[in-house]
Amino acid sequence: MHIKKYIMRYLACIAGGVLLLSTTAQADTSTNINYSGTLIALPCTVSPGKENLHVSLNEVPTKSLYRFKRTAPKLLSFTLEDCDPALATNITFKLTPIEVGADPEGLLEFTPSSEAKGAGIAFEFLNGEPILLNTEYTYPEQIQAGNMTLHMNAFLQGKNDAIVNRTIVPGIYSAVMVYTLQYE
Repeated sequence: MHIKKYIMRYLACIAGGVLLLSTTAQADTSTNINYSGTLIALPCTVSPGKENLHVSLNEVPTKSLYRFKRTAPKLLSFTLEDCDPALATNITFKLTPIEVGADPEGLLEFTPSSEAKGAGIAFEFLNGEPILLNTEYTYPEQIQAGNMTLHMNAFLQGKNDAIVNRTIVPGIYSAVMVYTLQYE
């Protein structure tokens, strides 16, 4: 009988301790959550679904790069919607390589997993003026009310040493960059 009382007291102490600990644990894990942020008014928005582009430069014979050094330009278009020139008048942009970078000739390098070698991707304004990677440019047109489309050209270009030494390697390629827009 004495053992039964002892066990009952022991269990009561354990139960009380567990309740005390769970209350303490709840108090120790309470915390305040504060939210903050900034609402901004952008002069334009990128068309939904057009944030990421896939551009195919199609099949290009290596002989064409040896002969002409580059392909015909491929038009790139970036559509902006709901533009408000009261919020900003100019758009600046920058092309930034992601996986590899720019080579000394200013070409967007192919990713390391690409089979093709000896060429890269170059960019230019519609008037033929080159667009260098990692360089900020002011877009030639000012922001217009409503929707507007920004244009530039992209093309495949053989690297100088690969053309001279005839070392362009055919194969599948890819390259990745970020197109950053800022408004002024």
